[in-house]
Amino acid sequence: HSPCQDLDQACESFMRSLKNHIVLTVLCVLLFFTGLGSTSLWDIDETSNAQAAVEMMERGDYVVPTLNGNLRTDKPPLHYWFMMLAFKIFGKSEFAARFFVAVFALLTVLMVNEVGTRVFGTTGGFVSGLVLAVSFLFTVSSRSATTDAFLIFFTNLAVLSAFFAPRKPIMGVISWASMGFA
Repeated sequence: HSPCQDLDQACESFMRSLKNHIVLTVLCVLLFFTGLGSTSLWDIDETSNAQAAVEMMERGDYVVPTLNGNLRTDKPPLHYWFMMLAFKIFGKSEFAARFFVAVFALLTVLMVNEVGTRVFGTTGGFVSGLVLAVSFLFTVSSRSATTDAFLIFFTNLAVLSAFFAPRKPIMGVISWASMGFA
């Protein structure tokens, strides 16, 4: 093996991985973002989450979520913070309420692809990400203003980081922090 051969193999592997990330990103944008705001908030959780975020914004209280003036502690605040950020960027709309949910679903697919690539090779990683992206319930949850996508992302990040922690101790810290966000 010459250093040039090793570099060629590394470049080829990187390009395959990059291509897979691009293909999965395009697929997820089509599945998760297309028509994201075209339907009203239909699930009771969607409407409650969006209203709680609106109330927090209107009160200027970014710590205590309320719904119709009543304390709402059954959902983590991270979801509301992202929803408020989207409301500030896009205005109060169905699209904005669901935007960061779709972003975190996309990040979950890319994370599964990346970890699958490291463990099972480029094809294994791509298939893992693809299967997750087209799974019916995952796609449904990636398009609704609920906390599911955040929980799925941070739970997967915690478990997958813990998997690599024996070789890279910083991954243990990432795992621990992810558990807190889940």
